[in-house]
Amino acid sequence: MQRTRADAKLPNLARGSGSAPEAGDGSGLPLKPTLSSRAYRQIRQMLLDGTLAEGMLVSEQSLAAKLGISRTPVREAIRRLRAERIVEQVHRVGTTVRKPSPEELVELYDLREALEVFAAGRAASGAASEKQLDRLGRYCDAMMILARRLRAADRGRKDAEAATVRGQFFAADMAFHTELMGVTGNAAMLNLIRETRVFTQIFTHRRHPFIDDLTIAHVYRHHRRILNAIRHGNAAEAGRRMADHIRASKEGMLPFLREREAAGAVEVR
Repeated sequence: MQRTRADAKLPNLARGSGSAPEAGDGSGLPLKPTLSSRAYRQIRQMLLDGTLAEGMLVSEQSLAAKLGISRTPVREAIRRLRAERIVEQVHRVGTTVRKPSPEELVELYDLREALEVFAAGRAASGAASEKQLDRLGRYCDAMMILARRLRAADRGRKDAEAATVRGQFFAADMAFHTELMGVTGNAAMLNLIRETRVFTQIFTHRRHPFIDDLTIAHVYRHHRRILNAIRHGNAAEAGRRMADHIRASKEGMLPFLREREAAGAVEVR
């Protein structure tokens, strides 16, 4: 893919593999990766792309061989995924990928709304530094360019390129929300929202290939409106825009969850 002049000003995630940066200090910035964090990201990517699907066995030994590392960092990564309720220990079976209910996923969207509306309001009330606002702006810019690329790829029927761009778009999306939560300065809230977003992203990733370029463009505009309200210091508007965005995401996910029900994967009451 040809790199444009605008690309050079964007975060690496807009040109890279689609993995969102990992923030461990509340800043929204990546920390130096350890073997276990690298293993975690690689296993998480396998969950996102369906290599490890719901109900599948998560073998410490086979993953270590596949990733070319020892079993210790893989064990630590699996322990982290278990703490995030992405995998679970099944008696006489081993560690498997969970099958969460739609109700659980909907509840997590509701939790996200409460936390992120608070964060947007705090950011608009002056809690966000100029550097944080700049990073939020760069993530929005990345989403804008990626939305345009997706439109071109979809219209040109370039399926492989479109899949890559979608992954990059959702990485920029996640980076935006992680950065915004970092504005609160509350490490517990940041960790909670990161875990919540990873959980929902993994168990709804199969919907991504069916999200069209128009929907992606709407998602970008949601983020731009949130950022504009923050920059104008309008806490009520920022919170309202964030609530609208998360509710729209939840509503967009419901048909997908019903399809999973019809396929027998989960039960929707």
